[in-house]
Amino acid sequence: MKEMNKISIVTVCYNNVSLIEQCVQSVVNQQYPYIEYIVVDGASTDGTLDIIKKYSDKISVLISEEDNGISDAINKGISNCTGDYVLFVNSDDWLQPDVISKIFENSVYYDDLLYGDMQYWKGDNKDYLFKPDHKNLIKEMTINGGASFFKLTTLKELGGFDFSYSYAMDYEISLRFYTHKKKFLYLPYCIANMRYGGVSDVYAFRALDEVFKAKVKHKITSSSAGKLYLYYQKARMLVRIFLEKLGLSFFVELYRSRFSILKKEL
Repeated sequence: MKEMNKISIVTVCYNNVSLIEQCVQSVVNQQYPYIEYIVVDGASTDGTLDIIKKYSDKISVLISEEDNGISDAINKGISNCTGDYVLFVNSDDWLQPDVISKIFENSVYYDDLLYGDMQYWKGDNKDYLFKPDHKNLIKEMTINGGASFFKLTTLKELGGFDFSYSYAMDYEISLRFYTHKKKFLYLPYCIANMRYGGVSDVYAFRALDEVFKAKVKHKITSSSAGKLYLYYQKARMLVRIFLEKLGLSFFVELYRSRFSILKKEL
C-alpha cells in the first residue's frame, strides 16, 4: 500500500456564525483520503455550533466548551490529533479547493514544518498574496500559521502553544521550531485564504508586542535592541494606515513589493 501522510486539520471558533460555514465547507470538501477534522468551539451562543453540527458526519472530533483563550483551545485540538501533520484553519479563513491532495497525494514529507502562500482578502475582494520565507522569522512573522503544516510529533515535543500568548501565538510556536533548529520546507502552493479582521489584525499593536516578547524569550534579540525594532514596526504600521486613508495605497503596494521582508504580491 502506498505510504501517504495523514493530515489533522483543527478549527478553533467562537461566535462566528456568519463565516464558519465557508471555513468548514472548505475542509470537508477536500478530496484527500487521509484527513481528520477536529473542531474546537468555545461554547458559542450565536448559532455557530448549529452550523458546525450540519457537518458532524465529516468531523472526526467536535468539542464545545468554554476555554481559557485561543492557545488553550488550539492545544485541546492538538491533543485530539492523530495525523502526521497539523494544519490550523481559523473560523474566518478557508482552504483552497483540493489543496491537500495537490500537496500530499504524490509526495510523502518528513520535515518538521511545511509552509506555503496565503491569499489575503479585503471583504469580497482579493488583496495580496503573502509569500513566506522562514529565514526571516528572527525579524518578523514571515510565514503564516494558517498556511503551515506542523509535524505533530515535533509540536508535542516542543510543548504545544504557549498559553501566555493571545495574538501572536503562531509566531511564537514557529519561532520555537526555528530556534530548536527544526527542518522547514516551503511548498509552492497557495494553501488558504484569510480575511483582514482576525484577532491579530484587530489588535495589531498588541500582536507586535507579543512578537517582541517571543523574540526576547527565545534570545533572538536583547530587550533594548528589540524595542527599537518594535517601535519601527509600529511606526511603519501607522504610516501604512495614514497613506491608505489618504488614498495613497500605491506607495504601500510599492513598499510591499520592493522593500518589505514580508513579501506580498498583488
